Amino acid sequence: MLLTLLTWALLAAIALLAFQSRKHSGYAFALVTSTYAVEHIILQGRSGLPIRGAHTNIFMGLSCLFALGFLVSRGSFRTFRWENSNLLAFVLIGFAILSTIWAPDFDTSWAVISESLPYLCLFVLLAPFCLFPRGQIDRFMQAIVLLGGLVCLGLMYSELSGRSVQVEINREIMNLNPLAAGSYGAYTAICGMFLIYKSSLAGWWKFLMYGVVALGIFVIAQSGSRGQLLGFVITSAVWLPVTAGAVARKSVVIALVVTVVAAVAAYFLFGELGWTSRIEGDQVQHSIDFRVNLATELVSTCWSKGIFYVLFGLGNSASYSLIGSYPHLVPLEILAEEGFIGFGLFLSFIIVVFRQLQVAILDSRISRDDRTALCLLACLFTFELLLCLKQGSLMGSTALFSFGLGLTYALKTVGMQFPITATQIKSRTPNTVPRARNSATGRPLEL
Repeated sequence: MLLTLLTWALLAAIALLAFQSRKHSGYAFALVTSTYAVEHIILQGRSGLPIRGAHTNIFMGLSCLFALGFLVSRGSFRTFRWENSNLLAFVLIGFAILSTIWAPDFDTSWAVISESLPYLCLFVLLAPFCLFPRGQIDRFMQAIVLLGGLVCLGLMYSELSGRSVQVEINREIMNLNPLAAGSYGAYTAICGMFLIYKSSLAGWWKFLMYGVVALGIFVIAQSGSRGQLLGFVITSAVWLPVTAGAVARKSVVIALVVTVVAAVAAYFLFGELGWTSRIEGDQVQHSIDFRVNLATELVSTCWSKGIFYVLFGLGNSASYSLIGSYPHLVPLEILAEEGFIGFGLFLSFIIVVFRQLQVAILDSRISRDDRTALCLLACLFTFELLLCLKQGSLMGSTALFSFGLGLTYALKTVGMQFPITATQIKSRTPNTVPRARNSATGRPLEL
């Protein structure tokens, strides 16, 4: 009964956010980000409605187009300018698609591309634009906390088969991906922690955020996702103190304490839920060795084929025909399948994103709330960057590019002009430096 009520509440929240996205496009970005997670609740069939996964995907996509349509009609993109980070991401994905031409099994590679293309268009090409208008990261945070709270509550009361939620699709019982649930639990917990540092958040709302954080941590542990747990702890330990330092120096200690408490709680929850073996040294080492061996085998195959393949790669998704699976290590997968050219594009995209972020958060003109919002997206981007070291593939890393591009678009609206070189930063003269003046005229003395 409770799960049924939560399902209907989730459907109502999705409908409300989709309608309100005509005014606040950040809600649409949150809906797209939540696509995989809400399926864990909706597809259990408790609402009585014949909703399938395709329906969820289509609705989230239409919500994004709905929000972008209103942004275009209001002329919100008149000041938009393309940046290096945008072009790098699109050139990388375009090059990966082109590389299927020389892949060892074109049919298999193209099948993977065809399956991934709708998600790439939604997550990478369209959704990040929803964060371009000022203040939409705040709306995104609020929506994730709302949807995440409902999803995490629903997962607490769902019947699991091992680590997964079981659903019936086309009269077949299927296990949904527990890593998607674990990642969304981390998104929820991270957004809840960052909202605590919003200047406009009332005191009692902050206590509610602690509850949302606890729900997110529970779902990470429930999914048995080691990488999600480690990524959540590392990114929170890095970015929460940065955000807290912008509010008050003493808050850095509080942020670190919250992160440590969350990490310890998640560790004990792993044990209580029966996943202790997954975080023991032997099994962790086995998982690491398995991924590294697959990736090194693929890279060795690439480098043994000659200079063309070293530069241009074996072709996207070549790993399926060569080693029988993707290697779970995205950077090395790119090095093997897209060569040094693709790897250089990938690395350049990451560097440019962090470089633009560094310039922004160190600028004294940015408000506390803007810095908090940017650090949130940086935290989520870093989280996905860590995950790509243990799961997924280039075509499946849609969240990584979505957060990265969303961050660069949001940076355009905080009063900064990019790119700015390190030399320009050092050459800026602080406005607070006093200048000597003539005691008679009051004018500044010539130096």
